[in-house]
Amino acid sequence: MASNIKTASDDLIAGIMMPKAWITLAQDDLLARYRRTLIGPLWFTISHAFFVFGFAYWSAAILKQDLREHLPYVAAGLTVWAFLAQSLNDASNVFIRANNLISAYDLPVSIHAFRAVLGQFYAFLHNMIVY
Repeated sequence: MASNIKTASDDLIAGIMMPKAWITLAQDDLLARYRRTLIGPLWFTISHAFFVFGFAYWSAAILKQDLREHLPYVAAGLTVWAFLAQSLNDASNVFIRANNLISAYDLPVSIHAFRAVLGQFYAFLHNMIVY
């Protein structure tokens, strides 16, 4: 049991010490996701903006709130919620998606977790434009 904890902590430390690897992999994931689109990552931001504005409009009408006061709270809440939901959704597939890299290269496995979190943080920064 103690050796498993030591192995996991050594892997985490080794992964933290290799930021260039997970930053490069996260940027490559982002480029691969939007490689064939015309407007790239802005497509995700535009769809998020439409969702936020639509939700804020209807919830302000139902709750009888002023849209100008209501919109920033809805935008912040939905943007953070999207980050958390997408992070949890992506976490279930991190190691499955990285299976080929894990078996081909002798790198710390934690790099792939850092890569996924950084990729979701990039998406979060894109969505912050809406806020």
